[in-house]
Amino acid sequence: MIADAFQDLIRRGAPAGAELEVELVSAAPPGLVAPDAKAVELGLTAFERATGVRPALIRTGGTLPIVAALAERGIPTIITGFSLPDANIHSPNERLPVDHLPLGIAAQRALFQEFAAL
Repeated sequence: MIADAFQDLIRRGAPAGAELEVELVSAAPPGLVAPDAKAVELGLTAFERATGVRPALIRTGGTLPIVAALAERGIPTIITGFSLPDANIHSPNERLPVDHLPLGIAAQRALFQEFAAL
């Protein structure tokens, strides 16, 4: 678990004689959806149809316990972002250019149309 690795790293980095207390407040199991899942393929197709560019599948981490819960039940989950690297996601100066809004709406519309095929 990453919490154990973090705690070990912090303890090894603490100066000699320092008192350190680490409290785990919450945790969630990892959720992973196969990149070749039908829902993922439909999502890729929908975004490509709306934007003209096939999206890149990027495996990232996050704290969304529902993903693992759904994956355990065989329900693939799509977590989409609609941003570019210069958007500074989750930073104090995060931004989404206003001209991306209609494109995002078109992508979501296409996604729901693709899901109708399920």
